[in-house]
Amino acid sequence: MTAVPYDPTRLATAIRKARDIVPRILPRYAELLERIAVEVEKLKDTFQARCQAWLDVVTKDDPTDTEERVARFVEESLELAQSLGLGRNAALQLVHYVFDRPVGVPAQEFGGVATTLAVLAEYTGHDMLACGETELARVWDPAVIEKIRGKRSRRHGRGPLPGTVEADLVPE
Repeated sequence: MTAVPYDPTRLATAIRKARDIVPRILPRYAELLERIAVEVEKLKDTFQARCQAWLDVVTKDDPTDTEERVARFVEESLELAQSLGLGRNAALQLVHYVFDRPVGVPAQEFGGVATTLAVLAEYTGHDMLACGETELARVWDPAVIEKIRGKRSRRHGRGPLPGTVEADLVPE
């Protein structure tokens, strides 16, 4: 059996059609289908959209840009790799390997990142989405938002490196 890519819009359409048919054919499944439909509607407020809403709050008075978002992604990626045992020399070898190759296509690279992260999470016994939800809940804390705003105000426009003073450390 071939895996079908997840498409929330297609799934919502199929559920709407089933809502009309299922109650007539199998009345006892109507309630279950309704509960599933409610859960699918929640998917419209995607994790990605909720993260963007958080970022909009954090960067309200100090806009971000692609360069900063890329730097933060690389920082978090390296922190994950380090936490799983990748050493500095191996990371530097990978930097040289990547930058010695032709530039990729963003959409394909986003797909590669998502796929590779999902496989890494599964391989290491982590629920990638649960970890994301936990982190998003943590960073919505007003104290964390203020720490991030302070850290950004001290480094904005000064390159990709984050602040390194004790006051810039974001609480766990």
